[in-house]
Amino acid sequence: MRTRHHTLSTSALPALGLALTMALLAGCGGGGDVDATSARSPEASTLEVSIEDAETGDAPIATEAPMATEAPVAASTTVVEVNILTDFGDVCRGVKLPGATPYDPARPGIHPIETTAGESPEYGVGGVGLPTQWDPVIGEEHTVELVVCMDRTSTTLRDTCTGYLDDAGADTGNAVELYDATYTVRLVAAVTGEEIARTDLAATEDTCPSFFYFDAEGSVDQSFAEPTDAMTAWLAPFVET
Repeated sequence: MRTRHHTLSTSALPALGLALTMALLAGCGGGGDVDATSARSPEASTLEVSIEDAETGDAPIATEAPMATEAPVAASTTVVEVNILTDFGDVCRGVKLPGATPYDPARPGIHPIETTAGESPEYGVGGVGLPTQWDPVIGEEHTVELVVCMDRTSTTLRDTCTGYLDDAGADTGNAVELYDATYTVRLVAAVTGEEIARTDLAATEDTCPSFFYFDAEGSVDQSFAEPTDAMTAWLAPFVET
């Protein structure tokens, strides 16, 4: 269970160059991309966790490991069922999702997307700040037509943010390393795995996130800037037809 440390100490604000009060910090979101699962709940592959486990909160039942004499089972390259547990990062690794919705640019309207970010082969949640109307309805992830794969190609440390407080107002000792980043952005059809388009974008971020989810007391996590405006403009002709 992650501990939510969501307040930035007022004593840390001068060092960050911020002239904001605590009330203002509590009312605004953080900039940039929170790496992996820092800002959203972790996603699990449909190949690993059952829907019943997700609904009841029960841990999946462990199965007996195969004997050493058995031949290894080949990894699946498709995921037939698409739901909230599906790891769309698999699409960025070459896995097809035939249970998703085919991308048809001739169909007028919005073509729902899922966005991931990371360094291949590891992808987490991405696309902070993209238009919410591009998201699928929660529970209807089978409507996703396109997956946006944000491959980070370089990062530069800009700042280290400290002064995060717990619910009791005590400094947690946590820190956030704030990075500028460059990306190769790939737009991939979820069903076929076909690459529709790609581009290279860069992003900078000089404001420390006011809210952050940390893995443990005293941990140092990373936050990566995202090219939200440029990516929105680039994606719009494919997502809205």
